[in-house]
Amino acid sequence: MLPPCATSRYIGVVTPTNGPKYLRTYADGKWNNNLLSLPLF
Repeated sequence: MLPPCATSRYIGVVTPTNGPKYLRTYADGKWNNNLLSLPLF
């Protein structure tokens, strides 16, 4: 059970025919690549 202030997030793994797998998030009713905006460490 999530605390009242928490919200759930959806993350999927994309497996392209060529290239490595990557993560994609679901927000505002559509799948997007907003993880690309995060800084790299």
